[in-house]
Amino acid sequence: AGSGNGSLTIRIGQAGYRVLGIDASDAFIVYARDKAEQARLSGTVTFQRGDILHSNLENETFEAVVSGEVLEHLEKDELAVREFYRVLRKGGYCIVTVPAHPKLWDKNDEWAGHFRRYTEDGLRYLFVRAGFAIEQCHHWGFPLIRLFHEAVYLPMVNRKIISQGENISGKQGIAYRILKNQRLHRLGAWIFSFDNLFNAFPWGIGLLLVARKG
Repeated sequence: AGSGNGSLTIRIGQAGYRVLGIDASDAFIVYARDKAEQARLSGTVTFQRGDILHSNLENETFEAVVSGEVLEHLEKDELAVREFYRVLRKGGYCIVTVPAHPKLWDKNDEWAGHFRRYTEDGLRYLFVRAGFAIEQCHHWGFPLIRLFHEAVYLPMVNRKIISQGENISGKQGIAYRILKNQRLHRLGAWIFSFDNLFNAFPWGIGLLLVARKG
């Protein structure tokens, strides 16, 4: 849900699952379809333009819903969570990540169009209210990702805002260039895996939640 440029969707497909990626951006759908074809996954990984608040998919269609860094972009996030619940089969899993700690609100949140950052209790309640049972919920992104965000990413965002203004194409452009560099992704994933040692502590910049439809 909110598949963006398709990187995560394709990785799920490479793990052996059939996946449908939904996103509101025509440009991202076109790009993701090309990417799936290049990875020879066009038979198992598909993409379609859609609204995750009203997907028009049938009830109890999927065994899992994955939504990474999407809910914070929605004014009515509770509608998306209800939709996740509706399209999941009984016993199905919902896995989401969101930015954590309202006190960490910064220029990137404004630039990216976020409506909120989440507390752990608030995120849990959002899903429990929709009918989910919480399997796990923890912070992530401390200390290395948090340091990278503050020392490298935020200055980069500020420079882009100054040079291009609040320009949507500028936002998409920088994200596109970062996400396109797969070697950088792999190196970063290896380095930042150190942060997993601290997931039990409430210091990370993000939250990961796994919920199940009872």
